[in-house]
Amino acid sequence: MQAGIKLSTSENLKNIYERYHQQGVSEWRKLAAMDKAKHILALCQNIKHEKVIEVGAGDGSVLARLGEVGFAKEMFALEIAESAVKTISGRNLQSLVECKIFDGYAVPYGDKQFDLAIATHVIEHVEHPRLLLEELKRIATHVFIEVPLEYNFLGMRDADHAFKYGHINFFNPLLFSNLLKNMGFEIVDSRIHNSSLYIYKFQSGWKGVPKYFLKQAFLQLSPRTATKLFSYLYLILYK
Repeated sequence: MQAGIKLSTSENLKNIYERYHQQGVSEWRKLAAMDKAKHILALCQNIKHEKVIEVGAGDGSVLARLGEVGFAKEMFALEIAESAVKTISGRNLQSLVECKIFDGYAVPYGDKQFDLAIATHVIEHVEHPRLLLEELKRIATHVFIEVPLEYNFLGMRDADHAFKYGHINFFNPLLFSNLLKNMGFEIVDSRIHNSSLYIYKFQSGWKGVPKYFLKQAFLQLSPRTATKLFSYLYLILYK
């Protein structure tokens, strides 16, 4: 990060995440972590990943899942919420070396200290996304990002709901890929995914089943049209 510039996450957003993580490990985050870990494995299995850091690690559910499958020899975690750090530290996660709190921007590690930096469902929360994306690239050889694609007809109609969870940035595939390209990053791989069926069933019961298949059909038939109508997940690996 450029010398002389000191930024940190706003107190309003910090308070949202402190309250959110005070509940400890949630069933929803454990379920969502199964999808996230699957996506990480899909894009990162062919690159070196012995030393991995997750920035914005939440309650540690993604790291827990990656530990279960032996993804990395050493894993590190960063969070802005003290309640999240307390939860992660208390889980005795396999391969977890260290869990620290940070200000949301200045990552307290050296240049290229990690093979892979992970930030899943983080960038949509960040007030100055370019600064954090630069930091992730500084500390790691490769960076995996997952963001929700909410800049679409239905997503913007429900924007007030997203704001309640701290979503302040809204993306579509073109907006996010152009952001990385304009910063001079090389995109190694990128994919658009629908959430798994069990996510829909957890959120909406059996009513979620037709919604899943409808969105899946649109995505397979016409990805460009699908992302203009519905929200999906965007996975990107860059270096």
